[in-house]
Formats: sequence, structure tokens, C-alpha cells
Amino acid sequence: MNINDIKSNIAKHGLARPNLFRVKISRARSEAESLSMNCFQAQIPGTNILTTDRDIGLRQMSYQRAYADMMMGFYCSGDLKELRFFQNWIDDIVNPINNHMGYYSSSLTAGSLPGYTSEVIIEQLMREAVDMGTKETNAEFNVKNKIAAKYTLQEAFPKQVDPVQLDYGTNDTYMAVTVTMTFRKFEANYYPQQDSNFELSKEQKYARDELGQKTGREWMLGPFHPSNRG
Repeated sequence: MNINDIKSNIAKHGLARPNLFRVKISRARSEAESLSMNCFQAQIPGTNILTTDRDIGLRQMSYQRAYADMMMGFYCSGDLKELRFFQNWIDDIVNPINNHMGYYSSSLTAGSLPGYTSEVIIEQLMREAVDMGTKETNAEFNVKNKIAAKYTLQEAFPKQVDPVQLDYGTNDTYMAVTVTMTFRKFEANYYPQQDSNFELSKEQKYARDELGQKTGREWMLGPFHPSNRG
């Protein structure tokens, strides 16, 4: 392996960029587009394995999987719709008048039953190289980003809405709200292929249309993809 191999590999596959992402909150309806566009900070959820204390043989045994809370940041529109959305969400969790707790629900039934949990989707995007370029030029990329991975937070809700600082001296900045989200678990999908993103080959189309077989997309996704787990 030499420097040209490294440059060729980067030009072909590119490198993941932390500023290419998109957030979708199922609970948001009329504010969904604004929240998605104004979300400037998010995190890929992490996983933690809880273990017992070390025994006499210095072994630790796992007994539970846990997930850390995550931070999300949103720029505020002029009418503060983003801040209002999360404050109203907090009010649904705990009533500010009588301090009664709301109905928990779950992401599976939140669409039909009242509840304060929601599904939150974080999509990591990628730029597909269409031209590897030359030694003198950089690679060219498609303008439209594709989804490299999708993380679905299940039964998520805001645990904390941070105070928003107001200051006479901040003339060249924008108001932002930071939210701490907690969730029950998450599902990671590193194979979010869609027909629009990955066109079938002629052989696959023939097998699908003429032979009535599967498109082949299932086995291309790998044995650990949910569609192949049976």
C-alpha cells in the first residue's frame, strides 16, 4: 500500500462527514420541516453494557444493555416555534399546573393513543463519488446526498430543555435551544437501500419480472439485515 492507494480509496469511497445529517421527529407535524432544517447538532447514539463487580477471578459479567442520553441543538426561528415545540412537549410529560404525569405510550402506538414518547430518526448522509478524478483534480460527487445509515430512537422524549441565554452583546449570532433526549432503545440500519438510491441490474429485473424471483436486494443486504433474519 502506498500513498496513491490511500488517495484512490478516499476518492472512491470518501470519508464520513459529521455535518451531513438529518433529523426527523415523528411527533412534529406542522413543525417537522422547520425542526429538520434547523437542527444543527445531533449525536449518533451510543451503547453501554452494564456489568457486575469483579468476582474473585477478576471477571465482570454483563447483565444489561443501557443507552446514554443524547444532546440535540436547534436554531430558533423568529417566532420561536422550535422552542415552543419542546416546551409544549415537556408540558405534556408533566402538567405544569397540577404536576400530573402524562401517558407514556410507546412509539408503536403513539400515532393512535395519547402519549408523550415519540420516534426520532437520525440519518447520516453521504456524498457518492461519480468521478474518481485524477491526481491533479479532486473527485466529483453527486449533489444529492444518500443515506449511509439510519438510527431510529424508540420511545424518545425530551428530558431537559436548557435555558436560552439572552445577551445585548451577541449581535452576530442566532438563538438556539439545546435539548437532552432520552429513549428506551435504538435501531441502527446501515443498509437503508432504496430503489431510488440503488437501481436493480438487468439480471435482477429479469429475475423479478420474468421469473417471479426476489430482486436479489435481500441477499445483497447481508445475512444480519432484519429482512433476512426470518
